[in-house]
Amino acid sequence: MSNTKDEFAWHGSKLCLQLCVNNSRKKEILDSLIGLGEIKWYSPLATENFKEYHLVDFAQNHPEIFSSNVNWQRLSKIKAQWDAIGVTDDGTLILVEAKAHVKELESAGINAKNESSTYNEIVDQIYATMGGDDPVWIEKYYQTANRYVYLDQLNAAGIKTILVYIYFVNDITYKNESKETWDSYLTEMHKNHPTPKRLEPFTKHIFYDVWDEKNNNN
Repeated sequence: MSNTKDEFAWHGSKLCLQLCVNNSRKKEILDSLIGLGEIKWYSPLATENFKEYHLVDFAQNHPEIFSSNVNWQRLSKIKAQWDAIGVTDDGTLILVEAKAHVKELESAGINAKNESSTYNEIVDQIYATMGGDDPVWIEKYYQTANRYVYLDQLNAAGIKTILVYIYFVNDITYKNESKETWDSYLTEMHKNHPTPKRLEPFTKHIFYDVWDEKNNNN
């Protein structure tokens, strides 16, 4: 999601996710689709004005969830504000990216001056995580790549973490994207730019139509 302002949203993936986390029935469906049991969601909560967190800030507020092995100084150079953060009953950290149309997956740009030491360090981390120097991870799918950097380093630090991509289908509030369109785009994306094999067990992709009153999600 591109809108990072903390407030009740009025359209798109931001609204859809806020409904999922704060509506008891939709939360039950979301937890079921993720398939890891009941999840305690810490954001975006209505009681906190739907605040979304950078993980370093969240970790400071919840040290009980994180070990001291995380190199926050290094990791926080890669900016990542998470659409939702939750924890399962067994302590697994759930980090969510929510999208309501395919173009939301495309984001280029590192928020650092080209060829600066920070820029080069970010590029090195991304290429090391993604298993090669494919420039698409910098030029087109930068957000996807930096999320995988977080996933990789958190699990390496001993914090069991699952990255969940939620693709909202048939969003009536903004751009109505069908599951067939999502499937076509994602198949092509993952064929040409696959997720590193070691990270696949820690990644989930789910589809959710929050406007389907019959709850025919799969």
